[in-house]
Formats: sequence, structure tokens, C-alpha cells
Amino acid sequence: MLNRKQLLIERKGGKAFPLLNKAPLSSSAGSDWRGVLLEHHETGAFEANDVYFQNDTVFVHLGEPVNLDWKDEKSSFTKELTPGSITVIPRWMRHSARCSTSSSFLMLSLTREFLMDSIADWGQSSELELNQTLSHEDSLVRELCFALREELENGSPGGRVYGESLSASLAVHLIKNYSSSKPEPTASTGGLAKYKLRQVINYIHEHVAEDFSLQTLANIANLSPFHFTRMFKKSTGLPPRQYLIRCRVQRARQLLLSSTDSLSSIASQSGFCDQSHFTAHFKRFYGITPKAFVQNEIKNKPAD
Repeated sequence: MLNRKQLLIERKGGKAFPLLNKAPLSSSAGSDWRGVLLEHHETGAFEANDVYFQNDTVFVHLGEPVNLDWKDEKSSFTKELTPGSITVIPRWMRHSARCSTSSSFLMLSLTREFLMDSIADWGQSSELELNQTLSHEDSLVRELCFALREELENGSPGGRVYGESLSASLAVHLIKNYSSSKPEPTASTGGLAKYKLRQVINYIHEHVAEDFSLQTLANIANLSPFHFTRMFKKSTGLPPRQYLIRCRVQRARQLLLSSTDSLSSIASQSGFCDQSHFTAHFKRFYGITPKAFVQNEIKNKPAD
């Protein structure tokens, strides 16, 4: 988890302060997403002089086009930020930016540790750096950021595995397309080794009600999150997040059949963030709500 107060740093004196004084409309600062911070901002005119970000930062511009006055150590210019365009600002890059009109944007901050962990098994040097990119069209980055925002604003029902899976995919895309070097993953034709798959699946079942991270599962397989996700899907036919949801629904079904606990209690025991998300996923798998499932079981239960 990142502290939003430590994002922007004034070059003179090293003072850290938030990107904007106005609080974001939404922020993942209170979530457990490891190494990732997503914020949705709406702001009036703003200006930042001689500053840099601690972490590699991606912006997705929302709303109407605006002009951004930009200055860095190499150049000075004005750039139009168009709706849906992305901007990538590398960590430690000294710059000044000014916008004289109101704007709306998503900001995604990724720690260096998270970026490098995402490609840990690619044999890539830690010297890898992202390149500055202003107002660029990239539909994948945009849609991944939108998916993260939707997940956040819905209360993060997918938990850490889902948020970190999306972020890891985005991190790999950034490294492959916005860095000076172009690393490639190690080619793999099959899925996880059987013993590694068994270890991962056992962990999921033993901790099904917990909000563990994607990194935890990847560590068991000794792979990067990105590589692990690909190989896990090859082995099971499902990405980790969907496999986890299926396990949680199956656990909930067992509890519905074996206990008299309330639906909210069963949702909690099965790892769902609340009863409504439990009901939605259960209905998607079994075609009926948990309540209707219990009623059917009672109705069809043989008389003593």
C-alpha cells in the first residue's frame, strides 16, 4: 500500500506533498494493493514547479481536452491532453507542469519493487527505466486503469488478487512498450509443474476466506506474478482470480448445506467482502440465489 502523501517531491529541500491539495474522488490508499496506488482526481487550474515523483506514474486524462505546459531538463513545450490519452512520467524525472483550466484524470503510481517483481523471472536488470510519454493513445493501459477504478469504486470485491493481477498486467505492458530496453518473458509451452500447481491449489483452499495477494501465490511457484498468472491459466483453464472465486462459491455451497449460519456469515466465512457480492457470484455459478438454494434443499430434503 502506498501513502498518497509521499508521491510528489519538491526538488529543493526534498519536501514531500500530495499531488493536489484537493482530496481525490476515490483512492486505493486504504486498500491492501501492494505497490500500487490509484486515484481519481478532479481539479481546477494547477501548477507544480521543479518536482519529481518517487514512483513511476501513469495518468489517464478524462473529460474535455486541456493544454498542459510542460518543462523538463531537456525541453519545454505545450501539449494538448485529449480524452482517454495516457501520460507516463518516470520516477525521479525533474519537471514543471501547469494547466490553466480544470481537468479530470486517473493517476496510477507503481513502485519500482512492484514493476520489477512483475518481471522477476525475465532475467532483467534493475537498471530498466520507463520513458516519458505525454498524451499518447494506448487502449490497453486506459482500459486496465478503468477496470482498476471500477474495482475500487465497487469496494474491491475481487480482493488483492484481482487488483494486483490487473496492475501486474499493466506493469508488464509498460515495461515492454515504454522502456528503453525491450525485455521479453521466458518462453513457456506448458503450465505449472504438477507439484507446484498442487502447492498453489492447496494454499488457495486452506486460505480461501483470506484476502491474500497475487504475489503470495507467485512466490509459491517461484515465478513473477505475470508469468505465474499465464502458467496457472494454462494448467487450470482459469486465471487465479476466477479460480479463487470458484473455490469461494464452492466453499459457500458446502456451508449452506452443512450449517444454519446467516447468509452474511457464510459470505464472510467464504471470503466474500459482503452478502451482495456473495449472492451475485453464487447466482452466476448455480443459476439461483443462495436463499433460493437453501429453500430448495429444505423442500427436497426427505422426511425423517
